[in-house]
Amino acid sequence: MHRTLPLVLTLVATALPRPALAQPDAAAPPTVAMSFWQCDRAAMDQLIEAEQTRSLPIYQSLVDSGQMFEAGAMTHAWGDEWNFVLYVVAQDLAAAVAANSAIQSAYAERWPDDNLLVESCTGHFDNIYTARTGEGFTGAVSPDDPATVALSFWQCPLHEVGRLMEEEGRGSAVIAQELTNEGLWRGSGFMTHAWGDVWNVVRYSAADDLPSLLTAFDAMGERMESRFPGMAATNVNATCSQHKDNIYDLVVRTTQGE
Repeated sequence: MHRTLPLVLTLVATALPRPALAQPDAAAPPTVAMSFWQCDRAAMDQLIEAEQTRSLPIYQSLVDSGQMFEAGAMTHAWGDEWNFVLYVVAQDLAAAVAANSAIQSAYAERWPDDNLLVESCTGHFDNIYTARTGEGFTGAVSPDDPATVALSFWQCPLHEVGRLMEEEGRGSAVIAQELTNEGLWRGSGFMTHAWGDVWNVVRYSAADDLPSLLTAFDAMGERMESRFPGMAATNVNATCSQHKDNIYDLVVRTTQGE
């Protein structure tokens, strides 16, 4: 499947500051590059099959060799028109650029005539985030046994983003990690924009299925109310002007020593 994300990442890499490659900061938060597509629903099964059988082995080889942390694909269960999402998680922007270039090259070499993605999908945009809390997704998934992921997007004042992430790190992120450790979540955390559209704060929350996701959200609310009386389950609700939610099936993802 032809992908345009590597070009976008390369252009952004020339415009944003990044740490020197010779001495990477192991404690620095990772970069999450997400590519959102508006695709023909009739082609969705083919797109998922190509991700599972063609892309996933390439992704996994890059994870196994340490070139990136994770990659995968999500499809819409409920939400807006961007119904197919590809993502890569890497150490920093330069590593994400390199990983995407490697994916592009390997795919084109093995399947040079595969244009399914661009032929099936009309709209496309990319966002690049910095992970602020959480440790990513946990557990294996497959098209037949996906995880359910909620992505919550906010438009927040830029001057408030740092404060918000500090507060979430002290409050909801601690509880989210507890719920992940207990098996209620399959990952939950916040990301902020390094480059992209107006939705500059994003929370991801994953569980086995939608009922499990809702149960975990209820547990989050109860623990927040108990430990932090008067504080909302997430402070961004009180600070940020606009909000939307999308729910996806996480159908393909790499694993790393799990």
